[in-house]
Amino acid sequence: MSQVFAALLFGCWKDGVRRGGGKEGEKRRAVDAHPRERASRRDCEAAAFAAEASGRWESKAMMLPLLLLLGVLVCGCHAALQVSISLNKVELSVGESKFFICTAIGEPVRLDWYSPQGERIMPSKRMALHSETSRSRLIIYNAIIEDAGIYRCQATDANGRTEEASVVLEIYQRLTFRDVQSPQEFRRGETAEVVCDVISSPVPVVVWYYQDREITEEHHSRFQVLPNNNLQIHQVSKADEGVYRCEASVEARGEIDFVDIAVVVNV
Repeated sequence: MSQVFAALLFGCWKDGVRRGGGKEGEKRRAVDAHPRERASRRDCEAAAFAAEASGRWESKAMMLPLLLLLGVLVCGCHAALQVSISLNKVELSVGESKFFICTAIGEPVRLDWYSPQGERIMPSKRMALHSETSRSRLIIYNAIIEDAGIYRCQATDANGRTEEASVVLEIYQRLTFRDVQSPQEFRRGETAEVVCDVISSPVPVVVWYYQDREITEEHHSRFQVLPNNNLQIHQVSKADEGVYRCEASVEARGEIDFVDIAVVVNV
């Protein structure tokens, strides 16, 4: 940029005003003495100095990104902590087991797991921990409904800085028929209650079938499905004997199952 400045300045002075004496020099000095000529020369010189100053500013502006990059490279020697978990959200049925892997980048000195209640998880019969410097595995055995919630993995570096990641664990009860007896026996003329004990979360929808046809109160006035999902038969008779199907479903998961129950009516 100093060459540009010199060229501009030389252009302002090339009329010979700055050159040595002689008649030619005297003539030029006489011309230079005119006010308009002096003003023109001052403007030209000012433009030359402005160009030089602009060049210095542009050089500094070009150096700024390089300095910033150098700073990033120097500071990058101590990488920031980054934590991730192998899964973000998991659905698990009661009784199933699952493990989660937590990985940390950036020189962690400790990895800790925290329960949905905010308590640090310690190894137990149903929860196991296998930890290394930058990797930790949490295992949940035989899940129960109370295990549901948000689990956090927290990494700590030598300076006490922490970073964490989390995983959402949802526990559901799959369709389960509990101790459904077959056959179930009743005396003729009494009100029979055929038991079908089924659980799930959310609560299942139960439909009863007899002889491959759905039982509805509209077509079977003596039959009624109770709130506990049992089938009630008023004034049961020998004609009501046979195999009844108790079918349960959970629409949210597309889950469905059934159990067949033999009904015997004694005289």
